[in-house]
Amino acid sequence: NIKEVDTTCKMLGAASSFPAYVSSVALGKLYHPDGECGLAIGAEKIGIPFAIPCMGSNTFDEIKSVATGNPTRWLQLYVNPDREKALDMIRRAEAIGTEALLITVDAPVFGKRERDRRNKVEVAPVNQKSGAKASSSGVVMALQS
Repeated sequence: NIKEVDTTCKMLGAASSFPAYVSSVALGKLYHPDGECGLAIGAEKIGIPFAIPCMGSNTFDEIKSVATGNPTRWLQLYVNPDREKALDMIRRAEAIGTEALLITVDAPVFGKRERDRRNKVEVAPVNQKSGAKASSSGVVMALQS
């Protein structure tokens, strides 16, 4: 009998309306003017966790200000070789209620992507520490900053 199906579950200990979450996507304003804030609002509305990218277009505080109903937030983290920078980002994420870390390990070294270096980024990532926008010096350089 599938008349009444309960899709609720727990993911990493967090309640979710169904077994999915919004994965982190860097440079969110490249695909929509609201960037990661739009994803956070959508995730909160349907009751699923949202993974904040460490290289997003919106600051942690901007994301927190739009999704205010105690949503589940996780932080996707490329661990910076300077561990103090990584710890600082983790502390700032904790300050806005982030509950888990999703450690990204697939890109320990960036490749030499010459075409991406020539293509200029119109929406640069936000420096999560200062809130400043990075300069538009190419996709690869923006991601490495």
